[in-house]
Amino acid sequence: MPWLPSDASLARHIQAVKDQSTTGGQEVEEYGKFMKHVRDNAPQRLLVWGLGYDSRLLADLNRGGTTLFVEPHGQWIRKSGICEHFNCVTYHPRTQLNTTVATIRRFVAAPHRANIRELERQCFDTILVDSPLGFLPRHPGRAAPIFTAAVDTQACRERNEYPPGRAVTVWVHDCNRTGEDELTNAFLGPSFSETGPKKLRQFRMGPAGWAHMQGWTALLDAVRKRSGKQAMEPWF
Repeated sequence: MPWLPSDASLARHIQAVKDQSTTGGQEVEEYGKFMKHVRDNAPQRLLVWGLGYDSRLLADLNRGGTTLFVEPHGQWIRKSGICEHFNCVTYHPRTQLNTTVATIRRFVAAPHRANIRELERQCFDTILVDSPLGFLPRHPGRAAPIFTAAVDTQACRERNEYPPGRAVTVWVHDCNRTGEDELTNAFLGPSFSETGPKKLRQFRMGPAGWAHMQGWTALLDAVRKRSGKQAMEPWF
């Protein structure tokens, strides 16, 4: 059975998570926005890019559904112990994402899915992209996870993998950074909501799929032109 804590109870659990993560992770209002969505739509198929102090709470909120965590750091997986009880996939960013923050413009010009076998032909009702690291030029960044979320949910919709009326939602954290801002604009279109100082963005797929996909080529051309004009500006 789903676990349905009240808003007040959930707020106490979120504060406990924040006390552990301190300056890392999402801010309290960002956690609240996303976790209420998970609670209110459970049980569901939930994909979370990244393990953190919030992972156990997220899995509990989606009790009765399926939750998959995708995490590149084996040391953190062993330390957290979360994967002893929940589904986790680990990967190597260099070979399976093949991106860096410094090469985001090249990625936008020629995007590709994340090369993670466990995600192939999988459909999720809610996806959170909050990993891997993306604040230094050498970090892998979130280009491949964001693009994978866009094309995979579109493919699932086209295969009629979602029941009629089922909401499909993608969330991307840290859109206060230039990279996440531009990547979400390019691959997910306008956001449905934006929460908190780190800008947790929510994107909803309509019954026909991502509305801007029909203008995919024109959209990419526009992003490339914009990138060319801002060639000296960093993405981090």
